[in-house]
Amino acid sequence: MASDSDKPPAWSYSSPNPPRLSTHTKIIQAADCALLTNVVTGRRIVVTNQVAEALKALGEDGAPRAAGGGAGRDGVDMPAVLALLASRGMLASEDDGALAERAVAGLAGAAEAPEPLAGPGPEGWTERPYWQSDPVGVDDFANGPPLSSLSMLIVGGCVGQFTAESLVRAGLRRRIDVQVTHRWPAGPGALEQDVAACDPDIVVLQFPGELYLSRLWDHGALVPHEVRKRRLEALKRSIAGRIGELDAVAAGRLALVHNLAPPAFSPFGRLDYREPVNFRQIVAEVNCHIDALAAGAESGRVMVVDEERLAVRAGAARLFDDTVFPFAHHGGMVDPEIGEVHQLPALGRALAEEYLACWEIHRGIGRVKCVAVDLDGTLWPGVLADDGPEWLDSDGTDRWMRLGLHQALRLLKERGILLSTCSKGDRDATTRAWEKLAHPLALRPEDFVTHQINWDAKSENLRTLCARLGLTPTRSSSSTTTRWNVPRSAATCRESRSSTRPCTSSARGSSPCRGASRARPPRRRGPAPRRRGRCSTGRTAPARRAPPTS
Repeated sequence: MASDSDKPPAWSYSSPNPPRLSTHTKIIQAADCALLTNVVTGRRIVVTNQVAEALKALGEDGAPRAAGGGAGRDGVDMPAVLALLASRGMLASEDDGALAERAVAGLAGAAEAPEPLAGPGPEGWTERPYWQSDPVGVDDFANGPPLSSLSMLIVGGCVGQFTAESLVRAGLRRRIDVQVTHRWPAGPGALEQDVAACDPDIVVLQFPGELYLSRLWDHGALVPHEVRKRRLEALKRSIAGRIGELDAVAAGRLALVHNLAPPAFSPFGRLDYREPVNFRQIVAEVNCHIDALAAGAESGRVMVVDEERLAVRAGAARLFDDTVFPFAHHGGMVDPEIGEVHQLPALGRALAEEYLACWEIHRGIGRVKCVAVDLDGTLWPGVLADDGPEWLDSDGTDRWMRLGLHQALRLLKERGILLSTCSKGDRDATTRAWEKLAHPLALRPEDFVTHQINWDAKSENLRTLCARLGLTPTRSSSSTTTRWNVPRSAATCRESRSSTRPCTSSARGSSPCRGASRARPPRRRGPAPRRRGRCSTGRTAPARRAPPTS
């Protein structure tokens, strides 16, 4: 895999020449978006009309645009836009004539090469791209550091083709310039050649339904179960061979392999369970087989893209087309009123987010080592030292939400993430009440590596916590119900992450703050009496100074 220093640098405003579009870059206007394409290299990107209008200021006639501020016209983040175009060769960074000559020479060489084996399917099916209008808009260019580069090779069916545009959008929101190359599966050795040709950071392997699943998905219901079993074993052997090839090219890069999402409807209907080799069994066997192969990969870099889990979260009928197309098409939902080749963007967007989430896990981007949790109003409603554990006796929404939070934090602890408290109150009173909290799902004080329960500002407690555990703020996250603490904590400890938990009806109706657990020590300065106000959970509490505005 090529290092970052080997890749061509993206254009920036520090470049000596004013930016302008290459003479080979054309803007093709559509109804609700625009297609930018380099007519020589064939590279393209779909943008909204607002971005296209801003790019026209670069001068299609070659007239240079004045390089200046960062926002550009119409609120477009022009440095990021220009970096995106430069990485695709759409800016005039070299002599266009020389570029054209090299391209023509390459095309001539390709014409002399033997025709690739087309394989089964309609004529030209390995080359025909699927049009998907998922254009890049102004909101996708979030402010942040310069774009980093990420190249992907997707080997699979049309699913990979119409995921490309969504990957560009999902990457930009993470300040990543994602460049995608798609290839249809070919014979042995083809994957190694494709990887050598484009040297990607990520290789994705997806099994096209019509090539791999048709004999089971479309025709399996029409043959005896013994035949289905033989076809299932043949499919598993074929998948093992492909994942073996993926493992062989995974050195130095991330390798992703799709598992199978079950059909939205079984061809056997609700009596699927009566068949000796039914579709539920087929999906389970294949996916367990893929899991085992990925877990046992020698490179240790093969991860599974869980299509089955995507179908559970988003709904198979929303992502896949087997409600209207043959079972094995597996191409993503369509609009039956449109006769041309097209796909709706839901599956592409879902897969794009999954690919980049896997990349972040692989690289450890945004990894959290410690979670600091508020107590009163977060792990339990109200003030535990005053109200006691009676909230566990209810059967309302708030009880189950609190226990769900306890369970989620316990799972994080089992995965090696440190837990700490970060709460205002009297430590001894809170701890004594906590030890009386008895429930199988409830966390105990000993589940936390350290406790920050005092009257200091939470932002200072977060800073102290990071220093005590030897963590940088980027490795910590905090959770609280008191919303005004979030901007204060973020302003003091800017690199840490803070989140609020929504208040529920039970929390809003809890008893007032009272007793030694919430009584503050007297102020040393200022003779004015203390006022009482309303806190974010609806309880009366000592008035706090407003959070800083800067």
